[in-house]
Amino acid sequence: MLGEKGLCSSFVIIKKSGAGSIVVGCSKTEKAQNEDYCDLYTGTNLTAIAIADGLGSSTDAHIASRLAVESFLNNVKSADSRGKVSLNHIDIRRFWENTVKNLRGYYEENKRNYMNKSDVLQTTLITLIELKDRYEVSYIGNGSIWHIRGDFWRFWNKRWPWCMSDLMIGHSFLDQNGREVLYGFLEPTGLTSSMSIKQLTVWKDTYCGEVFILSTDGISSSDHLKVGRDTSHKLWIEVNPHIESLINNGLKEYFEGIFNKSGENTQLLKKVLEKFLNERTFDDDATLGIIMSNKTIEHFLNKNTPS
Repeated sequence: MLGEKGLCSSFVIIKKSGAGSIVVGCSKTEKAQNEDYCDLYTGTNLTAIAIADGLGSSTDAHIASRLAVESFLNNVKSADSRGKVSLNHIDIRRFWENTVKNLRGYYEENKRNYMNKSDVLQTTLITLIELKDRYEVSYIGNGSIWHIRGDFWRFWNKRWPWCMSDLMIGHSFLDQNGREVLYGFLEPTGLTSSMSIKQLTVWKDTYCGEVFILSTDGISSSDHLKVGRDTSHKLWIEVNPHIESLINNGLKEYFEGIFNKSGENTQLLKKVLEKFLNERTFDDDATLGIIMSNKTIEHFLNKNTPS
């Protein structure tokens, strides 16, 4: 579990899913209390990542993010233990409803701590569940869900954005002063809007695989990107520098390393991610959840290792 240690601490944990995917959770904070939280579940038929960013303006935001992540993953674990090999959108919606009930239960048990406080236990939540043939994505709040083609290594140093896209449209708007305001999040009274949860299904790429990078807004969020026009009046959008560094430096180092050793090495990936977290400066708590399909590694080695 990630997100509980304090000042200037970072974490990286790596597991393998039943389908052979590499599953990663990592987090960094430079504050006394990390209000982000991340954890993984790897079971027989289901694998899941959940990351949450407790709202800084909310009382006990760090507790809210932990409860949301743990509750959602416990629902996945329960489904897996019952032998579920497939989930539909109704199943996942129920996971969210149970997560809200868990937040509400904690609030009711500790209500005396929240007297005369209006913003209590509020958090975002981003989740990804891997099944045999697809991924189920769901979220509320802001942050990023990067969907990256498994052959992204072909694009290093040339037209890099072609091979990836942020699937997340954050629940935020601009106020009258041009500041971003989050309107979608979890809290004990329920979802801020019953229809705010976004759910997506992505089928697995059987040719070259895929990578998903989930992040809290301390690393990447579309509502933080700068835009501008050049002298020709063309509109340009900033590429997130942290994600660019992770793809073109960190993962490049990892893939070059497994090429030289002709096999996947989780310790090398851990080293790469620790380096990424420690060398970069973030404006907020910074948390990543990553899943890299077994097909991605297989395709890379097949195309780059001499026969």
